[in-house]
Amino acid sequence: MMTMMFIIGGVLHTHPPNTKSTTVSPASIAMVSMIYLYVIGYSASWGPTPWVYLSETFPTRLRSYGVGMGAATQWLFNFVITEVTPNAVNHIGWRTFLMFGIFCFAMGVWVFFFLRETKGRSLEDMDILFGAVDEAQRQADVEQMLHKSAVHGETDWATGDNKISSTRLEDVSADVVTPATKEIDGV
Repeated sequence: MMTMMFIIGGVLHTHPPNTKSTTVSPASIAMVSMIYLYVIGYSASWGPTPWVYLSETFPTRLRSYGVGMGAATQWLFNFVITEVTPNAVNHIGWRTFLMFGIFCFAMGVWVFFFLRETKGRSLEDMDILFGAVDEAQRQADVEQMLHKSAVHGETDWATGDNKISSTRLEDVSADVVTPATKEIDGV
């Protein structure tokens, strides 16, 4: 994408369009082709990334807010670019595309150094990846939930059947040794 912007800026600088011409110049065709290639590259790479990345990275309780804020931000900046570009082309000419190329380069550097890879990770692992909890805390939480599941009932996750186990009070009290039962039993 950066390359396309630099090519457009270079062609526009070296072969500016002739406003008095009645035919389309090869340079103009080349610039339009670069814009189409830019749009193809954007649509296949950065365009859908915020939608997917935001829906993967926010915890469940905040996911709808995060995706909504991301969508609003993306639409806001689409509007800003749409409003700024004609004025920029009129005032700074070919440098507009140089500026966009530099923005694309900066975006690539930022993605390389700061955007974390989420491939092959579950949604539950995102808190660990982004430092909201550490691995030990996550494992303790999972063990606690598994213990609750074992005490209150089991679910066969493959079929979704809920197998509620009931325990009578007599069965529990026979296995529990408390200070009160030690005195009674003489232990």
